[in-house]
Amino acid sequence: MKPILFIIIFISITFITFAQNGSSSISGAKGAAMANTSTTFQDVFSITSNQAGIAFLENTSVGLLAEQRFLNTDIQQFGAVAGLPTRFGSFGLLIQTFGFEVYKEQKIGLAYARKLSKKFAIGVQFNYLNTRISEYGNFNAISFEGGLQAEIIENLWLGAAISNPFRIEIAPDEYLPTQFNIGLSYRFSNKVLIATEAQKDFEYPTSIRVGLDYHIIEPLSIRLGVGTEPIQNSFGIGIHLKQLTLDFAARYHQTLGFTPTFSMIYEFKKSDSKQK
Repeated sequence: MKPILFIIIFISITFITFAQNGSSSISGAKGAAMANTSTTFQDVFSITSNQAGIAFLENTSVGLLAEQRFLNTDIQQFGAVAGLPTRFGSFGLLIQTFGFEVYKEQKIGLAYARKLSKKFAIGVQFNYLNTRISEYGNFNAISFEGGLQAEIIENLWLGAAISNPFRIEIAPDEYLPTQFNIGLSYRFSNKVLIATEAQKDFEYPTSIRVGLDYHIIEPLSIRLGVGTEPIQNSFGIGIHLKQLTLDFAARYHQTLGFTPTFSMIYEFKKSDSKQK
C-alpha cells in the first residue's frame, strides 16, 4: 500500500473513532476502562481531560501511558504527565506522541489549576501541537483548553471541559476539532463510583458514556464502560500499591477491534516534617 493512501485511510479511521491532536486525550488507563468518563477525575491524568482536577492533588505526581491502537504495532500513543501542587495552585505538564513513521503527532501542554473554594476548582492549559506528514512537511499550532469541577451535593461531582474553543488551522484546510464535555460522578461508598459523560464535537453527533469503578478489595479495582458514537465497550483493572498505581484497560470497537492501554501513576509523599 502506498504511504499516502495508508495515511488517508488512517486519518479517516482516527477521526471516526478517536479525536486526536488538539482534543482531549484518554485520561490514563483508568479513563480508558471507564469509557473515558473522566471530566470529574482528580489525579495527575486530569491534565488530559479536565485540568481543574489537578487542583485537588495533595502531592507531586507523575504518570506514564502507553497504548497500541487496534492491536496494530504501527499505531501507538505514548504520554507522560506531571502535577505539582503549591500554595498558589497546581501546575501540570503533558508530553504526548501519537502515530507512526509517515504520520506523527506531538503535543506539549502546560496547565494551571486552582481551587476557588474547598469543593470548586478551575483549570486552563496551553498546548503546542506539531503534526508531521511524510512528503507534506510539518505543521505547528497553539491551542487552548480548560475546565471546572464542583461538588454539587455530597459525593456528587460535576465536571465540564472545553477544547479548542477557537477555530485553529493545523494544516491547509484542516482545523482542530472543538469539543465540549460535561459529566457527573457519584460515589456510593468507598468501593463504588459511577460516572456518566456527554461529549459534543461540533462536527459529529453527541457521544454518551457511562463508567463504573468498583474497588473490589484493598489493592484491586475493576472497571467497566460503555459508549456511543462510536459504540464501544471497555473494561480494565487498577492495582493500588501505596505510592504506585498501575492501570490496565482494553476498549473494543465493533469494527476495528481491541485497543489495549497501560498507565501508571507515582505519587511522591510529603515527609512527616513537611506535612506538619
